[in-house]
Amino acid sequence: MNSSQKPILPERAIDFLLVISIFFNSYVIIKSPAEIYLSYIPIFLLLPIFVMKYGVSRIILKIFFPLLVLV
Repeated sequence: MNSSQKPILPERAIDFLLVISIFFNSYVIIKSPAEIYLSYIPIFLLLPIFVMKYGVSRIILKIFFPLLVLV
């Protein structure tokens, strides 16, 4: 990151969201039609930030491409 760029989230906030995602695995928000855990919230919040910062790995795209095409 360039020194002129402002971070999207402070480093402490990212650390906090990562810790929450580790320790909140047992709390279920809803059970139907699929079980949604509380730990999914920080993951969904951090995923776009990490993709914007680091990009998407090509090897991951190659692995999941057949699954995405078949759906």
